[in-house]
Amino acid sequence: MSRQWPIGTVFTDVVLKDKNAVCPLCNSSMHVRAHREHKIYTLEKPVNLVCKQLHCSNEKCPNYDRLFNPAEEDNWTLPRWKIGWDVFTWIGFLRFKSHWSVPQIREVLKVGNRITLSDDAIEDYLKKYRLMVAARQQDLVRLKMEYKN
Repeated sequence: MSRQWPIGTVFTDVVLKDKNAVCPLCNSSMHVRAHREHKIYTLEKPVNLVCKQLHCSNEKCPNYDRLFNPAEEDNWTLPRWKIGWDVFTWIGFLRFKSHWSVPQIREVLKVGNRITLSDDAIEDYLKKYRLMVAARQQDLVRLKMEYKN
């Protein structure tokens, strides 16, 4: 989902780093090797997650060249998403509990939370929401259909 941020969007930086991380293979300490930024909307404000990626300090370990993302990032959002979990669940609630249409959801996000998403972006997130609910309810037929390709 390649989507553009509105011009003038102000982000609040949140630095994510695993503390006291040790390599799962050799138990050596892990050190920051790179930084990756992940910008998302939350219901409060736009956030720039600054993810400090770690690697094993032991040059002989297979994880020396592998980067590990902070585990806390999953508490905020999933990879390549433009919204946080709070926005995701709010969209799902509005659509499936309150039976709002996609244009109504887009408008309430824009006016109430200053979140600018297109109709197709909201529809993509709603598809993911339905898939997660199906997985939670263990609808194996639906899961197989979604993942057959």
